[in-house]
Amino acid sequence: MRTVYNKNDAYRAFAVAVFAALGAQILLSFVFLPFADENGNLSDTAYWIMQALYTALIGLSAFAYAAFTKTDFLKAAALNVKPSAAHTLWGIAIDVFLVVCMIPVNEWLMTAIEAAGLPRPSVDLPMQIFPLILVGSLLPAVTEEAVFRGTVAQGLAGGGVWKASLISGALFALFHMNPAQTVHQFLFGALLAALALRSGSTWTASIVHLFNNLTAVALSFVPIPDDLYAKMLLPAFFVGAAGAALCFFGYVKTTRSRQYEKEALLSSNALVLFVVALLVCAALWVFSLVAE
Repeated sequence: MRTVYNKNDAYRAFAVAVFAALGAQILLSFVFLPFADENGNLSDTAYWIMQALYTALIGLSAFAYAAFTKTDFLKAAALNVKPSAAHTLWGIAIDVFLVVCMIPVNEWLMTAIEAAGLPRPSVDLPMQIFPLILVGSLLPAVTEEAVFRGTVAQGLAGGGVWKASLISGALFALFHMNPAQTVHQFLFGALLAALALRSGSTWTASIVHLFNNLTAVALSFVPIPDDLYAKMLLPAFFVGAAGAALCFFGYVKTTRSRQYEKEALLSSNALVLFVVALLVCAALWVFSLVAE
């Protein structure tokens, strides 16, 4: 049984996750159709159940890939290693400033999209605290890490930690198909990959991912007047960018990185699957940009 992923596994597993997500969306839409009202809207309970199933199926795609390729998933995905306290704390510190920096960036992107004559992106979730914590925060911190840091990033690590982190972050952002948050998701995904690869434990990234999600939930319940919010954007950007940069510098200087074997050759079938998955994600990203 294999215990290490390579570049071919990373690209194939990404494609499997994309196809699993697309299939899950179609299947769950049909399954929950009888529970929708005349406008096609689900009740809050039905919505959260569907979201939980969708998120779980994405994570299960990583387990299914490992089983199909006869791979010891826990070892290959670095889920058998305890998280590092130092890497985790630095990751949380970087994430705090990254969130501060990206709030204005996301707002400016949404304004630019709207100014281009396209619908303003929005995320309209039922504001229920326990489902937001369990389904919106905890579950993705496990399932998405299994795919993007446990499989994709680990498979790309042979090409170098920083290169693997950037590619993994880009795929993470594209997979979410959220134009207004693409920059944020890219930087956050790259950070999580760097934490997982440098610490040698995907659980390190999972903890920081959970912290980030819980922070987003907490901020969504904080009322801020529109005029104050507008005045905060520019200072928040500079404070967040400077803080994130300083914390990242401190992280690199005070922690060591795990070493990985050299990169494997890319096979033609992995490349074809990967390109098809990229095209699907790109098409859906564009669709989410123009759809009302």
